Amino acid sequence: LKDAGYRSAPNYASAAKRWHIETGHQWSEDLSFTLRGCLASTQRGIGPSRQTLELSVFGIHSLQLGNDPIAEGGPVCPGQWAILCCFHLVRGGEAAAALNRHLILDCDALTETWTLPVSKTDQSAVGAARSWGCVCVSTDPRETPCPFHAALELSAHLQDRFVTDDMEGFLPGHFPLFPNADGEQCTRDGIINTVAELARRTGTPIVDRQGRTLIGEHWPRCSGARHLDAMDVDYVIIPTLARWGQTLSAPYTHLRAHETLRYL
Repeated sequence: LKDAGYRSAPNYASAAKRWHIETGHQWSEDLSFTLRGCLASTQRGIGPSRQTLELSVFGIHSLQLGNDPIAEGGPVCPGQWAILCCFHLVRGGEAAAALNRHLILDCDALTETWTLPVSKTDQSAVGAARSWGCVCVSTDPRETPCPFHAALELSAHLQDRFVTDDMEGFLPGHFPLFPNADGEQCTRDGIINTVAELARRTGTPIVDRQGRTLIGEHWPRCSGARHLDAMDVDYVIIPTLARWGQTLSAPYTHLRAHETLRYL
């Protein structure tokens, strides 16, 4: 756990202890002593989480980015990609693994539905559907970041750019939802470099005062939750959209969304 850089060693240790006791074994004082030493070692010097980059959704939307990637190996339609990721509070790996069939558009109801993984440990275990309708405040979708219009523009561009004669006019369901310029799944470096470029263009620092990078897999969850809170989305709804498996306990039910981000 320490060599792999895990920050949640206490959770793994707690699960191991519970399994040990539930299977009929005794939890001795020697095991407790060893566990305390192991946890102290895994937690020593790790510092605060580095996945705390927050990008302004309005700032990204105002860039009016084109359809081409802004970083090598990054997604096409980078502006639409960022808006959808933030509104759906996804992790970086979940967006990279998303397929064309996971996003459904209803142009009559002006809604889009993205079927997302139910577990962060299994990005292929899709089954948690989250929908957004049009949130435009005017007839011009360019004025407001809108998940429906972002999905609509993304879908139209994928059709125009990647549909070939042998596809019968439609992209296959297994085609990446956010492909790179070659129609393949984005690389991790491509995604990280895209986020870094978005940060540069919006004037957002990507390192903290200690020189540690702030870019991480959770940037859409942090950025999206703050944006939704600014839209006055109820603080109970935001954890549901984030597919957070626990409800807020009583001491935290009075908190606003921006105060509960650390629990997501």
